[in-house]
Amino acid sequence: MAETSTKDLGAVTAYGEALEAGYTGTYEQFCDMLANFAKRADEVGKNLTSAQASAQAAAKSQQAAAASEQNAAKSATAASASQGAAKLSETNASNSVASAKTSEKNALASKNAASASATAASDSATKAHVSEANAGKSATAASTSETNASKSATAAATSETNAASSVKSARSYSEGGTASRDGEDTDNAKYYMKRAQAAAEAASSGMKAATITSIGAVKPDDESIKMKADGTIFTEYGLSKDSLGRPIIYHYTHDTATA
Repeated sequence: MAETSTKDLGAVTAYGEALEAGYTGTYEQFCDMLANFAKRADEVGKNLTSAQASAQAAAKSQQAAAASEQNAAKSATAASASQGAAKLSETNASNSVASAKTSEKNALASKNAASASATAASDSATKAHVSEANAGKSATAASTSETNASKSATAAATSETNAASSVKSARSYSEGGTASRDGEDTDNAKYYMKRAQAAAEAASSGMKAATITSIGAVKPDDESIKMKADGTIFTEYGLSKDSLGRPIIYHYTHDTATA
């Protein structure tokens, strides 16, 4: 039978209790563990403190991560709003470009219309000058037919030629009624034409003696009616109206009329 080494551990030992509790190490290991318990406890305390600090840091990191997540969500919302605003700005810019193109087209159309109007106005002005020239010829013809008003008709024709660029002047000498010069209603082509027509009618129906208000035959008396050496009958007196419409008899002396 083999010899067995025994050692008295006392009535009850911590090692024994550890064995009953399930400890499987040797006695020496148990003693080493007990001898280093304080050191290990200090290390455990340090590890616990480090773990707590790590836990706090982790909590702070978690809070920071949550705040970052919230900020990211806000940034995403702001970015979405900015994207919407950018799209709206793009749409407005596109609409502005379209409006600008429409305005450009309208401006071009207005320019073309203005050019067409200017051309039409130029044509009208040309026709007016032609009509004015024809009116001048009619005035000259009527003046020729109206012997007693030859000087006035010649002056009207001359004035009409000098005012060829003025439509109002042409109308004044053509038919009067413009209030642009004194006596224009009895010093115009239409008036003289009527008088010429009246003279022609009088000639066809038999010449009557001339009066202040009617055309007819006149007889030189060497006072109010005279005759030149070449047989031309002329008078030094003329009939007109003042600004109030009252009749005035003019006496021509050296081509200057005096009332």
